Amino acid sequence: MPFALKRYLIPKRVLGLSALILILLASCESGVQSQSSDGTAGQDTQQPASANKETLSKKQKFEEEKKRLESGDEAVPAVIPADPDQTFFVSPAKATMLVGESWLFSSFDVQGKTLTGETVWSVSNSSVAEVSTERAALVTAKSQGTVTIGARTSGRYAEAIVTVLPGNKLPPLTIRWLAPQIPGFTIKKMFAAGPSESAVAVTFFEQNAQGEALLRAFTSNGRQLWMKRGSDLSPRNGAH
Repeated sequence: MPFALKRYLIPKRVLGLSALILILLASCESGVQSQSSDGTAGQDTQQPASANKETLSKKQKFEEEKKRLESGDEAVPAVIPADPDQTFFVSPAKATMLVGESWLFSSFDVQGKTLTGETVWSVSNSSVAEVSTERAALVTAKSQGTVTIGARTSGRYAEAIVTVLPGNKLPPLTIRWLAPQIPGFTIKKMFAAGPSESAVAVTFFEQNAQGEALLRAFTSNGRQLWMKRGSDLSPRNGAH
């Protein structure tokens, strides 16, 4: 199997921006759910003041880390390493979903050509999740567990690992998704969000040892929307 998952470490101080966004949402979710039934916020007298302070503290730390990632040049481990000979990929390569959620996945080649519609999709355990190709590649989480989403086209194979959790909120510090690594490239910068009408949630700027640049745009669920390669790309090229 040409696609290989390897052990990886994600130091707390350099968590990927996409992961930080989703960690923040998970951390603040309990505060959102404590609103009154009529939808008004700040009316729950049972919520301790310390909880509000903790939420504000988490938001502040997130904003500080977001600014550091957007302005810094250090690599951010937001990807799963692939085999050096890998030329076909699934995005996201690793995902954490809640029961009942449905996410669109994509497949593409090493040059960035989208192959989702030409791909034959499969799932290792249909009781945990199912994949439908009626809307590209739509993965729906059904019950708690871990499954492999397989993708095959023109003799090439790639896969993604999906972990399904019960309940309606994520445990603290859960990383929602990781992108597949393009062999040889390292993430240098990440740019969060685009205009409100854009589907792009985060853009990666990457480089290899030969100086070639790579730009990749992802949705909030880790599906790669497009990829550009070239030696004349700047970090902001295509990062709207």
